[in-house]
Amino acid sequence: MLKNLVQSNVKIVFSVLGILFVLVSWLVFELLKGLLPDLITVIHKWMFQPIEWLFILAPPHEENKLASLGSVLGLSILYSAILAGMVFIVLFICDKIRGNKIEFEMEVKYCEKELANAIYSLDGSGQSTAIINANAITFMKAFEMEVKTIYGLKPDELCCYWIVPTNNDKQFEVFYLTELKDFDTVRTLLLSSMLQEDCRIADKQVKGRIQNTDIEQFAIVKNFGKFRLGFAVAVYKNDTFTPENMQEFERLTTYMLLLGFVTKFVNKVKTLKRAS
Repeated sequence: MLKNLVQSNVKIVFSVLGILFVLVSWLVFELLKGLLPDLITVIHKWMFQPIEWLFILAPPHEENKLASLGSVLGLSILYSAILAGMVFIVLFICDKIRGNKIEFEMEVKYCEKELANAIYSLDGSGQSTAIINANAITFMKAFEMEVKTIYGLKPDELCCYWIVPTNNDKQFEVFYLTELKDFDTVRTLLLSSMLQEDCRIADKQVKGRIQNTDIEQFAIVKNFGKFRLGFAVAVYKNDTFTPENMQEFERLTTYMLLLGFVTKFVNKVKTLKRAS
C-alpha cells in the first residue's frame, strides 16, 4: 500500500513538473523573442555556475546561440530532475512517518481488541476457565509483543513482568510469560518503585547503580492511587530508551493506569503462574 502511494506521488510530481516546464518555456519564448538570444547566453552562464564540473554543458567559448540553447535546455532538465528527486525524498519520508504511525495505531487497536475479549470472557460470559485464561494470556502476549516492537528489541533483550498486590498491601506477586532472568535485581527495582508515588518510573542507569546485573534499563507503569496492577520491563540493551520510544510506550500503556481497577482482570492474573 505504501509502495503504491509513493509510486503514485512520483508520477504526479513528474507530470506537474513537466507541464510547468513546458508552459514556462513557451511563455518565456513568446515574451522575450527579441531578447532571447542574448538572454540565453546570460542564463546559460548563471545556470552553469553550480555545476561547473559538468563540462559538456559549459557555455561555448565562441558565440553559438544554438549550442547555448541546447545547454540551457539540458540544464533545465537536470535541475528539474534534482527538484523532483528532492520532492520525492520529502514525500517518501512523510509517507514513511505516516505509515509507521498507522502501523502503530493498528497494533494498539489489536491490543485493545484482545483486552476487550479478555474482559468479556471474565465478565460473566459463561466461558470455561481454560478459554478465560487463554484470552487473558493472549492479550498479555500481544501487549508484550508491542512493547518489544516499540523498543526495537529482540526477545532475549527484554523481559516483561505483570505485578499484582497480595493481601498484604506491602507485598506483591509477579507474573511472567517469558523465561525469567535476574529476578533478584528485578525484585529490588520493583520494591524501590513501589515506594514511589509516581505511576510511571524509568531508570536508564540500572547497571551503573546495581552490581552483578545484566539489566541496563528498567521501566514500570502502575495504576493511580492504591496499587492494584503494574507492568514492568527490564531491558538488557544499553541506551534503548529514547524520548521517541518512551512517548510511544506511554501511549500504549495509558489504559494500564485504569486496568488495575478492573478487579476481575487483576484476580485472573493472580490465578496464573506466578514467579517464586
